Amino acid sequence: QTKVIAFYIAVIDRNKWRLSFLSRHPLIVLKMVLKRTFNRLSKISKGVSGEQADVETKMPDISAYISPSTTNRSWKDSSPQIAKLLFYGVAVTHRGKHVAKRLIEHMLRTLFERGVSRADAIILLHNIAEVRVVHGLGFNIYRQGGCLFVTKDLS
Repeated sequence: QTKVIAFYIAVIDRNKWRLSFLSRHPLIVLKMVLKRTFNRLSKISKGVSGEQADVETKMPDISAYISPSTTNRSWKDSSPQIAKLLFYGVAVTHRGKHVAKRLIEHMLRTLFERGVSRADAIILLHNIAEVRVVHGLGFNIYRQGGCLFVTKDLS
């Protein structure tokens, strides 16, 4: 019996993928839109702004990981040379064993072999474990609103 201990989801050329996904899965898209709308209305009725609702009150200090410069890169950038790292996960039983680091290293090598020259991701502010992993792998980390935008040139 095979057990999955980790996986990742990466998309090359985000805009092309998004259009393809929208056209192939209209019911899933409708569900996502309705859920997002409901969540926003719920936050408004509670009197909480979007950024405040997504961020816990006790935030870890991430200032040591933030890149000192600014960037003109954005999550919205899209081309066949840019990959968006949408998600990765590691089983609870394998956390703390450098599985995430090896998984992302493998993903970056695979993306580079496929002609990708840049990888981007969004990280929630409270996810200090992920911040440490991507920082250790050489990603530049920028605070953008209520999250972190991370980017790395592949070579």
